[in-house]
Amino acid sequence: MEKEAPQGKLALCCRPAAEDFPFLFSVLKENMQELYQEAFGSWEDAEEQAFLRQDLAEAPYHLLCRREAPIGFFSVEEQSDAWFVRELQLLRGEQGRGVGTCFLLALHAHAAAAGKNLRLEVLKGNQAAARLYEKLGFRETGQNATHKTMEKKVRR
Repeated sequence: MEKEAPQGKLALCCRPAAEDFPFLFSVLKENMQELYQEAFGSWEDAEEQAFLRQDLAEAPYHLLCRREAPIGFFSVEEQSDAWFVRELQLLRGEQGRGVGTCFLLALHAHAAAAGKNLRLEVLKGNQAAARLYEKLGFRETGQNATHKTMEKKVRR
C-alpha cells in the first residue's frame, strides 16, 4: 500500500522496499562508501550487502518516492521512548533540495503525536548530515568511536 505525504511541492510518498535490494544497495554505496572507508578502513561490497540484507530482515525498509520514482529509502524503529531512524539515504541528486528536511520534519511530527522523541546516529565524518540534523533541532546525546547519537525532543 502506498502512502501519500503531501509536503508542499515535494509530494513525497513511500512504499515497502523489500523487493528493491539493488536500488537500496546502489544508493547506500554511492553515499556511504567513502565515509565507511574513512571510518572503518574499508568497504567490501559483499560484506556491506550482507549487512544490508540482515538489516532488511530485522526491520522494515521503505522507499521514499516522488511521482512513483524512488529517490531514497528509510527505516524507522519504534523504541520505548523514541522513534529511531535506522537509515535515511537519498540519491545524491536529491540531496540539498529539502527532501531530507521535509521527511524528518514530518516524521518528527508523527513521533511527537505519539509522545516519542526522534533519535538517530550519524557517522562522525558525515558533516553534511550532522549539519542538517543540528539545523532541525537534533542535539548530540552520546557518541562512540565512529558515530554520534542525536535526538530531537518532543516539546511538552
